Amino acid sequence: MEEIIIEIVNAPLESSLLLVLSVAYMLVTSVRIYDARLIQSKMYGLNSSVAKQAEGRILPTWINAIHWMGWCLFILIAVLNWKYAIALYAVFFLLKVLPALELIGSVIARPFLKKGKRG
Repeated sequence: MEEIIIEIVNAPLESSLLLVLSVAYMLVTSVRIYDARLIQSKMYGLNSSVAKQAEGRILPTWINAIHWMGWCLFILIAVLNWKYAIALYAVFFLLKVLPALELIGSVIARPFLKKGKRG
């Protein structure tokens, strides 16, 4: 039994589970970044590309569940392979600064944008 647990915890990088979790983490993080940019642009009245695309619309509150899903996915990835999780965090930190994740998030979240206040 201990051998199986050790095998799962030290998942190889070629593991299909790790790959699926990484793609899911990328999609969830993209929506999280886009939501944060929408809130920032609305709160501070920034004249950014995100504000122009959204035109005063905001994502619904159930998107908050996606924030928690992102943390759960990252913790699960860290349990499976902690070295990979650190590298993944560094890559996503760089992509967060660049508008790459924001662009992916805008494509994914566009159908859920609605007029008015968050709620």
